[in-house]
Amino acid sequence: MIPEQALPQAAKAGLPAVFAGLVLQLLSLLPAGPVAAVLMAAGTYLLVFGLGVAAVILYARKQTALSAQGLAARCWRWVGRWHLLVLAITAGGAVAGCLLFVVIGSLAQLDYSLGELARNGLADGGFYALIWAPGISLVACVMQAYRRAPS
Repeated sequence: MIPEQALPQAAKAGLPAVFAGLVLQLLSLLPAGPVAAVLMAAGTYLLVFGLGVAAVILYARKQTALSAQGLAARCWRWVGRWHLLVLAITAGGAVAGCLLFVVIGSLAQLDYSLGELARNGLADGGFYALIWAPGISLVACVMQAYRRAPS
């Protein structure tokens, strides 16, 4: 069993990731180009990951008979679900971008080959989906946890 006083300290486990995410978000404003995009993506990932860990731990506070192993298992289960959902959304966006670029590029009779259109569609579709995926995944996981919670 986790003592009631230990839960606020445990909830602070997500704060370093949140702080690191905010720092990377601010650092992404300095350079331009791909470095800024990588810093922004890493910052967003850490920010949402840290908030998710803190939310899961704080939610567990309502569970009175939760052991330390049960809390760790619950955290890892939700973190895994979040990662899988981010991966699925990003992959879906990449495939949709690939298909859209090929279809619209062919209809517009652009001077690019199908391979170039597909590659550009994968890159752009995956990038735009990756921007939205962490937030959408966090909201979906919180909604699922709320539905599963005992009344």
